[in-house]
Amino acid sequence: MVHLFDGTTGAFIRSFFNPTPENFEFFGNSLASSGNNILVGALRNMRGNSFLGAAYLFDGTTGELTATFLNPDRSVQDSFAQQVAVIGNSVLIASPSEPSNGSGVAYLFQPKRTR
Repeated sequence: MVHLFDGTTGAFIRSFFNPTPENFEFFGNSLASSGNNILVGALRNMRGNSFLGAAYLFDGTTGELTATFLNPDRSVQDSFAQQVAVIGNSVLIASPSEPSNGSGVAYLFQPKRTR
Protein backbone atom coordinates (compact mmCIF):
# COMPACT_ATOMS: atom_id res chain seq x y z
CA MET A 1 0.00 0.00 0.00
CA VAL A 2 1.13 3.55 -0.74
CA HIS A 3 0.12 6.54 1.39
CA LEU A 4 -0.30 10.10 0.09
CA PHE A 5 0.33 13.02 2.44
CA ASP A 6 -0.06 16.76 1.98
CA GLY A 7 3.44 18.11 1.30
CA THR A 8 2.76 21.37 3.15
CA THR A 9 0.89 20.23 6.26
CA GLY A 10 1.89 16.58 6.46
CA ALA A 11 -1.79 15.63 6.75
CA PHE A 12 -2.75 12.16 5.50
CA ILE A 13 -4.79 12.32 2.28
CA ARG A 14 -5.40 8.72 1.14
CA SER A 15 -3.96 5.26 0.58
CA PHE A 16 -3.53 3.45 -2.72
CA PHE A 17 -3.85 -0.33 -2.74
CA ASN A 18 -2.47 -2.93 -5.12
CA PRO A 19 -5.35 -3.80 -7.48
CA THR A 20 -3.97 -7.36 -7.92
CA PRO A 21 -2.46 -8.16 -4.52
CA GLU A 22 -0.11 -11.13 -4.18
CA ASN A 23 2.78 -11.75 -1.81
CA PHE A 24 6.17 -10.22 -2.61
CA GLU A 25 5.05 -8.04 -5.54
CA PHE A 26 6.81 -4.91 -4.19
CA PHE A 27 3.85 -2.63 -4.89
CA GLY A 28 5.20 0.89 -4.35
CA ASN A 29 8.83 0.09 -5.12
CA SER A 30 8.81 3.09 -7.49
CA LEU A 31 6.60 6.17 -7.49
CA ALA A 32 6.02 9.26 -9.61
CA SER A 33 3.41 11.98 -9.74
CA SER A 34 2.37 14.87 -11.93
CA GLY A 35 -0.70 16.97 -11.28
CA ASN A 36 -3.36 14.57 -10.02
CA ASN A 37 -1.65 11.50 -11.50
CA ILE A 38 0.08 9.04 -9.15
CA LEU A 39 2.08 6.26 -10.85
CA VAL A 40 2.96 3.25 -8.68
CA GLY A 41 5.37 0.53 -9.76
CA ALA A 42 5.09 -3.12 -8.67
CA LEU A 43 8.45 -4.62 -9.55
CA ARG A 44 7.39 -8.25 -9.16
CA ASN A 45 3.74 -8.12 -10.16
CA MET A 46 2.58 -11.72 -10.40
CA ARG A 47 1.16 -12.97 -13.71
CA GLY A 48 0.52 -16.70 -13.65
CA ASN A 49 3.67 -18.22 -12.19
CA SER A 50 5.94 -15.37 -13.32
CA PHE A 51 6.94 -12.05 -11.78
CA LEU A 52 6.65 -9.69 -14.74
CA GLY A 53 6.21 -6.29 -13.14
CA ALA A 54 3.45 -3.73 -13.62
CA ALA A 55 2.71 -0.07 -13.02
CA TYR A 56 -0.59 1.47 -12.01
CA LEU A 57 -1.82 5.01 -12.64
CA PHE A 58 -4.17 6.40 -10.02
CA ASP A 59 -6.18 9.60 -9.77
CA GLY A 60 -4.66 11.28 -6.71
CA THR A 61 -7.88 13.14 -5.98
CA THR A 62 -10.29 10.19 -6.02
CA GLY A 63 -7.91 7.24 -5.51
CA GLU A 64 -9.42 5.58 -8.60
CA LEU A 65 -7.24 3.32 -10.75
CA THR A 66 -7.19 4.92 -14.20
CA ALA A 67 -4.69 2.76 -16.15
CA THR A 68 -2.57 -0.39 -15.81
CA PHE A 69 0.74 -0.90 -17.62
CA LEU A 70 2.17 -4.38 -18.13
CA ASN A 71 5.53 -5.44 -19.49
CA PRO A 72 5.23 -5.54 -23.30
CA ASP A 73 7.75 -8.40 -23.39
CA ARG A 74 5.96 -11.01 -21.31
CA SER A 75 8.54 -13.65 -22.20
CA VAL A 76 11.07 -12.35 -19.68
CA GLN A 77 11.12 -11.89 -15.95
CA ASP A 78 13.11 -8.74 -15.55
CA SER A 79 12.97 -5.47 -13.70
CA PHE A 80 9.95 -3.84 -15.38
CA ALA A 81 8.72 -0.90 -13.25
CA GLN A 82 11.93 -0.63 -11.27
CA GLN A 83 11.75 3.10 -12.08
CA VAL A 84 8.73 5.09 -13.26
CA ALA A 85 8.11 8.68 -14.36
CA VAL A 86 5.13 10.77 -15.41
CA ILE A 87 5.82 13.14 -18.31
CA GLY A 88 2.83 15.28 -19.21
CA ASN A 89 0.12 12.84 -20.29
CA SER A 90 2.59 9.98 -20.78
CA VAL A 91 4.33 7.56 -18.45
CA LEU A 92 7.86 6.24 -18.77
CA ILE A 93 8.61 2.83 -17.26
CA ALA A 94 12.15 1.46 -17.02
CA SER A 95 13.20 -2.14 -17.24
CA PRO A 96 16.95 -1.94 -16.61
CA SER A 97 17.64 -5.69 -16.80
CA GLU A 98 15.89 -6.24 -20.14
CA PRO A 99 16.89 -7.64 -22.61
CA SER A 100 18.85 -10.64 -21.46
CA ASN A 101 22.19 -8.87 -21.94
CA GLY A 102 21.16 -6.41 -19.20
CA SER A 103 21.48 -3.29 -21.35
CA GLY A 104 18.02 -2.14 -20.29
CA VAL A 105 15.05 -0.55 -21.99
CA ALA A 106 12.48 2.14 -21.16
CA TYR A 107 8.89 2.10 -22.41
CA LEU A 108 6.87 5.25 -23.09
CA PHE A 109 3.10 4.75 -22.77
CA GLN A 110 0.10 6.94 -23.52
CA PRO A 111 -2.47 5.95 -20.88
CA LYS A 112 -5.80 4.64 -22.04
CA ARG A 113 -8.03 5.67 -19.17
CA THR A 114 -10.25 2.98 -17.68
CA ARG A 115 -12.96 5.43 -16.68
